[in-house]
Amino acid sequence: MVAAAILWRDGKFGTNPYRYQSPEGNSLKGAVDWLLPYFTGAQTHAEFVNSKAAFDKKRAANGEKGYIAGTLFNPAEARSSIALAAYFEPQLIKVYQEQTKSSSKYPTWQFVLNEVKRF
Repeated sequence: MVAAAILWRDGKFGTNPYRYQSPEGNSLKGAVDWLLPYFTGAQTHAEFVNSKAAFDKKRAANGEKGYIAGTLFNPAEARSSIALAAYFEPQLIKVYQEQTKSSSKYPTWQFVLNEVKRF
């Protein structure tokens, strides 16, 4: 998302890189939309249960924290992604504030940067 913000501010990309869809229909916005219900706690997600990646299997076999199949996704791990996405979708600050129980206008420095960069 950092690269998307840079491209957007540069103005030469031609379209909003956050909303840009690949030929397969994937986009950063779509990824954030998918992530939001897990961030808010409206849904839960068991990590790595369907992973076929050898790398994931090796990490789980080594007992690496956070890589055990079936471990529930921790919403706090999405905070930086939501803060970055708020550059493109300023209303996400409300979602962030609710999830983190913050009433601050700028819950993290990323929100300050988002506002400054928008101008």
